[in-house]
Amino acid sequence: MLPTALTLPVRHAAIDAHLLPEIIDLYLNGKLVDGTLAPRTAANYRLQLYPWFAFWRERADIHNYMLSAEIMCAALNWIRTDYRTRMGKPLSQTSIYDCFLRLRQVLQWAFTANCTGSVNLADWIPRVDPGTPDQFFPDIDQLAQLLATPTGPYRLRDVACLAFLVSTGARRFEAALAAIEDVEFLTPITDLAVGNDHRGWVWLRKVKGDADGKNGGRDVVFCSVAGLLLKAYIRADGRKTGAIFDLSDNAIGQMVDRHAAACGLAEFSPHALRRALADYWDEHHGFAGRAVLKKQLGHAINSGDVTEKHYISRNRKRITREILKWHISPLADVALDWREFPVHIPPP
Repeated sequence: MLPTALTLPVRHAAIDAHLLPEIIDLYLNGKLVDGTLAPRTAANYRLQLYPWFAFWRERADIHNYMLSAEIMCAALNWIRTDYRTRMGKPLSQTSIYDCFLRLRQVLQWAFTANCTGSVNLADWIPRVDPGTPDQFFPDIDQLAQLLATPTGPYRLRDVACLAFLVSTGARRFEAALAAIEDVEFLTPITDLAVGNDHRGWVWLRKVKGDADGKNGGRDVVFCSVAGLLLKAYIRADGRKTGAIFDLSDNAIGQMVDRHAAACGLAEFSPHALRRALADYWDEHHGFAGRAVLKKQLGHAINSGDVTEKHYISRNRKRITREILKWHISPLADVALDWREFPVHIPPP
């Protein structure tokens, strides 16, 4: 039974909203049960709403568990000016927009489900500018800075993960779910010699639009630099199965944030690394390489092309060979000091 304990005096400027967190939970759990939201999507919605929960939990002195149009505006101002992420950074304009978009959806649902009686609280939410999408394209020097930043016991893992993101263009969650047993190298994993060919590919079983892994996933290729780092990390880690980096997608995002902040480049994000690959690839190959780039990034070429959809795209080995012919990575121009990694440096 839906809770209806929000006190809703008609024509009043503010209402008692003690049950608002429970109504948000009811919305997310209900959508999970009826299949409207996938578990991953519901988790992302909750993360997007986290700044609102922080306001509700920490600033009772502002709202006193009441809601009004003015309190909604106060929440927006507090999130803009005072709220900080776990990395101590202010929320981006896009994230603020996402937070209030999800809150509007919840409150619209609550009104439709008769949780809020005759008052549609969604009408009280202020309009939020979605902001300009992040268009940061890291250059070679900035990538080199980022890769040189990790220190401590997880340095090799973090550098390997950053290189993997750059070289494959995999999305954050795709990298988090990539498995050791799905990685293949052109040369044996025991070959750790600097200067040899360490290219390879990994089968991403779960990708955007197929979080359950039911539609075959896709293969992505990595360059020799990323391959050598992967070999060194996998051998040092000692595992033969399981997630390559043993990090959740959120942990990968936090890892990138942490190292970006440490080297003074807060614009970095996992998606910026994907963007770096696309930009470098396009600069070197131009229009001729864009079809293969789409294969690497998991973008549809032409969903209406029956030959592409039902025949060409089904042969994973052939697709991998084709991507290997074209694959190029900005890591080729990043100078790494291989003396700092557990690899073999042949004598001059």
